[in-house]
Amino acid sequence: MLDGTNHFYKDGQPIFHYIGCSTFSKYTVLPEISLTEVNKVTPLEEVCLLGCAVTSSMGAVMNTTKVEESATMAKASQIIAININENKF
Repeated sequence: MLDGTNHFYKDGQPIFHYIGCSTFSKYTVLPEISLTEVNKVTPLEEVCLLGCAVTSSMGAVMNTTKVEESATMAKASQIIAININENKF
């Protein structure tokens, strides 16, 4: 948690996670800053863009790497992502 506390344990040992909320658990404890209210009629395929995967990737491309508009990556019509971690195949 942002305050340094831990709310996840297995067999009495703390489970450390990334930043404020890295979980697929059915129930969890979150800091208020990690929550966003979403209107029930909002399509899930649009709500998913609130997560950090898309916004962090866009920020990396546009802000960190400073990809120019004429570059292939910035105006790409198709992006292919490959995960080489065999544990996730």
